[in-house]
Amino acid sequence: MKQLRPEYQAALDAGVTTLAYCVRIERRDGTVHRFTSHDRELEMLDTGAVYVPDQGGADITAIRHGDGVDPDNFDLEGALTASGFSRGDIAAGLFDFAEIYLFRTLWDDPREDDEPLAKGIWGKAELRDGRYMTEFRSLSSFFQQSRGRVFGPTCDADLGDSRCKVDLAPLTVSGSVQAIADRRTFTDSTRAEADDWFGGGLITMTSGGNAGISREVESFSAGKFTLWTVFPYELAVGDTYTATPGCRKRLQDCRDKYDNVVNFRGFPHLPGRDVVNRFGGQ
Repeated sequence: MKQLRPEYQAALDAGVTTLAYCVRIERRDGTVHRFTSHDRELEMLDTGAVYVPDQGGADITAIRHGDGVDPDNFDLEGALTASGFSRGDIAAGLFDFAEIYLFRTLWDDPREDDEPLAKGIWGKAELRDGRYMTEFRSLSSFFQQSRGRVFGPTCDADLGDSRCKVDLAPLTVSGSVQAIADRRTFTDSTRAEADDWFGGGLITMTSGGNAGISREVESFSAGKFTLWTVFPYELAVGDTYTATPGCRKRLQDCRDKYDNVVNFRGFPHLPGRDVVNRFGGQ
């Protein structure tokens, strides 16, 4: 059972009508956004934090409290102009996996986290017609996910991380957009790398409307980059970028492309289903 502040509990018992919902969104880069359902700003008396009126920027469209270990969830959506969120920040993934806190308090005696209602993680945000939409994932939902290492033929390290140990700095190149098909496909004909060199790698725009935004490369061939997801803004000829090569996580990539077999984290000789399904003598 939740233990509430005595003054707050007394107000609830008296049937007060001065309740306000508050949402705090803490991005991974440390930026914090605060909203309240009240029609005026609320300055928390205990922390000094200011929660601004929602005005359609962070509508809480549904709240469900699960029984037992069923995950609580609610959807957040709102207008970009009302929330102060920028299209570029959302498209760049700055809000992905942000921490979200939902609580209730008294607007005439506001205290941060007075009555905690939910705590969890912001899912991947989507942009639709000038609005953003995202799903709240409660902490209890993580108990329903598989944990631990999965053994398989491919490497489970990320290229350049502490387990892989490949130094990406000298492998990072720069260039500029020379031809554009759409927001996920462009060509730089000066690139001389082999086909698929950048497949699975990362493109980061360094100028233009998408400056600072990164996208993973789906395929690369003859200077043509095709990305997994579109850039939020139109590309322009002359936009500059940096690119890091990718890894398909196969043994041959580690051996032939990076000379890094000693740090390969897969199990390429692990027997598969074909071995399990063999008959005797096969």
